[in-house]
Amino acid sequence: MSSRLPDRSGSGRSRSRSPSSWRQPQKHAHNNDGEWRDRRDPDRRYDDRKPQQSRNIRDQVRLNQLQEDEQAREWVSQEDEFVLKQAKKKAEIRVKEGRAKPIDWLTVTLRVIDPTRNPLDDEIADSELDVVDPDGVFEGLSQSQLQDLESEIETFLKLETNAQNRDFWQV
Repeated sequence: MSSRLPDRSGSGRSRSRSPSSWRQPQKHAHNNDGEWRDRRDPDRRYDDRKPQQSRNIRDQVRLNQLQEDEQAREWVSQEDEFVLKQAKKKAEIRVKEGRAKPIDWLTVTLRVIDPTRNPLDDEIADSELDVVDPDGVFEGLSQSQLQDLESEIETFLKLETNAQNRDFWQV
Protein backbone atom coordinates (compact mmCIF):
# COMPACT_ATOMS: atom_id res chain seq x y z
CA MET A 1 0.00 0.00 0.00
CA SER A 2 2.71 2.32 -0.70
CA SER A 3 1.78 5.18 -2.86
CA ARG A 4 4.43 6.72 -4.94
CA LEU A 5 4.60 10.18 -6.28
CA PRO A 6 4.77 10.39 -10.02
CA ASP A 7 8.23 10.86 -11.45
CA ARG A 8 8.47 14.38 -12.77
CA SER A 9 12.00 14.12 -14.03
CA GLY A 10 10.71 13.49 -17.47
CA SER A 11 8.26 16.35 -17.42
CA GLY A 12 8.82 19.43 -19.47
CA ARG A 13 9.62 21.64 -16.52
CA SER A 14 13.20 22.08 -15.48
CA ARG A 15 14.41 23.17 -12.11
CA SER A 16 16.42 26.31 -11.61
CA ARG A 17 20.07 25.74 -10.94
CA SER A 18 20.40 28.80 -8.66
CA PRO A 19 20.22 28.10 -4.97
CA SER A 20 16.92 28.91 -3.38
CA SER A 21 16.80 32.07 -1.31
CA TRP A 22 15.62 30.30 1.79
CA ARG A 23 18.63 28.01 1.75
CA GLN A 24 21.28 30.72 1.47
CA PRO A 25 23.44 31.18 4.54
CA GLN A 26 22.32 34.17 6.52
CA LYS A 27 24.79 36.94 7.04
CA HIS A 28 23.78 37.58 10.64
CA ALA A 29 22.48 35.04 13.08
CA HIS A 30 21.59 35.16 16.72
CA ASN A 31 23.37 32.55 18.79
CA ASN A 32 22.36 31.10 22.14
CA ASP A 33 24.24 33.60 24.27
CA GLY A 34 22.51 36.62 22.71
CA GLU A 35 25.31 37.82 20.46
CA TRP A 36 25.14 38.38 16.73
CA ARG A 37 27.57 36.38 14.61
CA ASP A 38 28.39 36.14 10.98
CA ARG A 39 27.30 32.65 9.90
CA ARG A 40 30.08 32.49 7.37
CA ASP A 41 32.66 33.28 10.09
CA PRO A 42 31.31 32.16 13.50
CA ASP A 43 34.25 33.69 15.35
CA ARG A 44 33.46 37.16 14.05
CA ARG A 45 31.01 38.97 16.29
CA TYR A 46 28.99 42.02 15.48
CA ASP A 47 29.57 44.02 18.62
CA ASP A 48 28.53 47.37 17.15
CA ARG A 49 25.73 47.57 19.68
CA LYS A 50 27.68 46.14 22.57
CA PRO A 51 29.21 49.43 23.84
CA GLN A 52 25.81 51.10 23.67
CA GLN A 53 24.15 48.14 25.36
CA SER A 54 26.68 48.06 28.18
CA ARG A 55 26.28 51.83 28.63
CA ASN A 56 22.50 51.38 28.77
CA ILE A 57 22.86 48.57 31.28
CA ARG A 58 25.19 50.66 33.48
CA ASP A 59 22.75 53.58 33.31
CA GLN A 60 19.86 51.30 34.24
CA VAL A 61 21.82 49.82 37.15
CA ARG A 62 22.65 53.32 38.41
CA LEU A 63 19.03 54.39 38.08
CA ASN A 64 17.89 51.29 39.98
CA GLN A 65 20.41 51.97 42.74
CA LEU A 66 19.27 55.58 43.04
CA GLN A 67 15.64 54.49 43.26
CA GLU A 68 16.47 51.87 45.89
CA ASP A 69 18.47 54.43 47.89
CA GLU A 70 15.59 56.90 47.75
CA GLN A 71 13.13 54.21 48.81
CA ALA A 72 15.39 53.20 51.71
CA ARG A 73 15.67 56.85 52.83
CA GLU A 74 11.89 57.16 52.68
CA TRP A 75 11.44 54.00 54.75
CA VAL A 76 13.94 55.20 57.35
CA SER A 77 12.16 58.54 57.51
CA GLN A 78 8.80 56.85 57.99
CA GLU A 79 10.28 54.56 60.61
CA ASP A 80 11.77 57.52 62.50
CA GLU A 81 8.41 59.29 62.36
CA PHE A 82 6.69 56.18 63.73
CA VAL A 83 9.26 55.77 66.52
CA LEU A 84 8.82 59.43 67.51
CA LYS A 85 5.02 59.10 67.67
CA GLN A 86 5.31 55.92 69.73
CA ALA A 87 7.75 57.55 72.16
CA LYS A 88 5.32 60.45 72.64
CA LYS A 89 2.40 58.07 73.19
CA LYS A 90 4.36 56.03 75.75
CA ALA A 91 5.21 59.23 77.62
CA GLU A 92 1.53 60.23 77.68
CA ILE A 93 0.52 56.82 79.01
CA ARG A 94 3.14 56.91 81.77
CA VAL A 95 2.01 60.42 82.83
CA LYS A 96 -1.64 59.36 82.87
CA GLU A 97 -0.84 56.25 84.95
CA GLY A 98 1.28 58.23 87.44
CA ARG A 99 4.62 56.60 86.65
CA ALA A 100 6.18 59.38 84.58
CA LYS A 101 9.91 59.85 84.10
CA PRO A 102 11.36 63.36 83.69
CA ILE A 103 11.42 63.01 79.86
CA ASP A 104 7.70 62.18 79.94
CA TRP A 105 6.84 65.48 81.61
CA LEU A 106 8.77 67.35 78.93
CA THR A 107 7.09 65.34 76.17
CA VAL A 108 3.61 66.10 77.53
CA THR A 109 4.53 69.79 77.80
CA LEU A 110 5.61 69.73 74.15
CA ARG A 111 2.29 68.14 73.22
CA VAL A 112 0.49 71.35 74.21
CA ILE A 113 2.53 73.49 71.79
CA ASP A 114 3.33 70.90 69.08
CA PRO A 115 2.22 72.26 65.67
CA THR A 116 2.51 68.80 64.07
CA ARG A 117 0.14 67.19 66.57
CA ASN A 118 -3.17 65.96 65.23
CA PRO A 119 -5.69 65.94 68.12
CA LEU A 120 -7.66 63.21 66.34
CA ASP A 121 -4.68 60.86 66.76
CA ASP A 122 -4.60 61.37 70.53
CA GLU A 123 -5.66 58.36 72.52
CA ILE A 124 -5.56 60.33 75.77
CA ALA A 125 -7.47 63.58 76.18
CA ASP A 126 -5.63 66.73 77.28
CA SER A 127 -7.80 66.87 80.40
CA GLU A 128 -6.40 63.51 81.58
CA LEU A 129 -2.78 64.74 81.50
CA ASP A 130 -1.03 66.96 83.99
CA VAL A 131 1.27 69.59 82.54
CA VAL A 132 4.16 70.82 84.64
CA ASP A 133 6.59 73.68 84.31
CA PRO A 134 9.55 72.40 82.23
CA ASP A 135 12.04 74.10 84.57
CA GLY A 136 10.58 72.17 87.51
CA VAL A 137 11.40 68.88 85.79
CA PHE A 138 15.14 69.47 86.27
CA GLU A 139 14.92 70.36 89.97
CA GLY A 140 15.94 67.65 92.38
CA LEU A 141 17.42 65.30 89.76
CA SER A 142 20.66 63.50 90.56
CA GLN A 143 23.66 63.61 88.23
CA SER A 144 22.84 60.17 86.75
CA GLN A 145 19.18 61.17 86.22
CA LEU A 146 20.32 64.34 84.44
CA GLN A 147 22.59 62.27 82.19
CA ASP A 148 19.75 59.88 81.38
CA LEU A 149 17.46 62.82 80.63
CA GLU A 150 20.11 64.36 78.39
CA SER A 151 20.48 61.16 76.34
CA GLU A 152 16.68 60.85 76.02
CA ILE A 153 16.47 64.48 74.84
CA GLU A 154 19.20 63.71 72.26
CA THR A 155 17.06 60.83 71.01
CA PHE A 156 14.09 63.15 70.55
CA LEU A 157 16.32 65.68 68.80
CA LYS A 158 17.47 63.05 66.31
CA LEU A 159 13.92 61.97 65.55
CA GLU A 160 12.20 65.35 65.54
CA THR A 161 11.79 67.00 62.13
CA ASN A 162 9.76 70.08 63.04
CA ALA A 163 11.96 73.15 63.67
CA GLN A 164 9.80 74.49 66.51
CA ASN A 165 9.84 71.14 68.30
CA ARG A 166 13.61 70.86 67.83
CA ASP A 167 13.99 74.31 69.42
CA PHE A 168 11.93 73.09 72.40
CA TRP A 169 14.29 70.15 72.93
CA GLN A 170 17.42 72.27 72.53
CA VAL A 171 16.39 74.80 75.16
